[in-house]
Amino acid sequence: MSERLTMARSLVDSGKSRSEACRLAGIGRSSFYRIRKERPRRPLDPERERVILWEAGRYPIFGAKKIRDMLRVDGFRINHKSVARYLRLHHLQCKRRSRGAAVTRRLPFTCPVRSNIRWEMDIKVEILYDGSWAFLFAVIDAFDRETVAWSSGDRCRAAEAIAVLEQAVIRRFGGVVPETAALALRVDHGSCFIARAFRSACRLLNVQLEICGVRCSNDKPYIESLFAQFELEKLGPEPDVLESPETFATAADEYFAFYNAVRPHGSLRRNTPRQTDLASGAYSFNPPHPDSKHCAA
Repeated sequence: MSERLTMARSLVDSGKSRSEACRLAGIGRSSFYRIRKERPRRPLDPERERVILWEAGRYPIFGAKKIRDMLRVDGFRINHKSVARYLRLHHLQCKRRSRGAAVTRRLPFTCPVRSNIRWEMDIKVEILYDGSWAFLFAVIDAFDRETVAWSSGDRCRAAEAIAVLEQAVIRRFGGVVPETAALALRVDHGSCFIARAFRSACRLLNVQLEICGVRCSNDKPYIESLFAQFELEKLGPEPDVLESPETFATAADEYFAFYNAVRPHGSLRRNTPRQTDLASGAYSFNPPHPDSKHCAA
């Protein structure tokens, strides 16, 4: 804007009218007459700065809005613009990864209106410090964002995928999915998901299987986001969890319990998935046991 304003003023000095100069420079006449005033910046609040930096140190991957939500949980009244200002001054902003183009046709995207309409399932692979591999299966509900079931191990066969799916169905429905539920499960082209045994298990459980396209992460965005947050918020700040399969499994249990019951979710009006699924009747078929690890805060 400053360059175009300078151009307009130089055109006026050369003999052009103000209207023509503004038109050639691509600015409005109000901008030509406006006088910019330097507003004094509000001084920083040391106490607010200390609290924000402390919260940013606890969750170094959180952005301004998520840190605002965590501070509000602790009783601090603050908006995300104020948090962003302090993060920007200390160079603590988060960077976003750019996405590539899709390879195949995407599935239709619809927003579920209640729980148990669409689930998403995926697998995350990690190489541990001892050279072994760890595989993490997880199932998430696309409406209430709760991680319904998960399991970590050293194998990624169809048998492990079926076990996690059965665990999720039992937790939400107590057995086979009722015909009236019309539950759909979205997965990718992983060998454990396109296996004949996994397809048969879905039919027996009354789960409609939907295969996503290649490099179409938006077909199942919630499970992709869940694994991304797990990597950034748990594996990044605590690299020691990759020492052994046991520590990795413990880290997954701790994070998913935190994600379900403690972590505020922006798309859920800053509620937790646990608050949302209980309000939406997600467990109306099979109320959860209070001592279950999936219900722990």
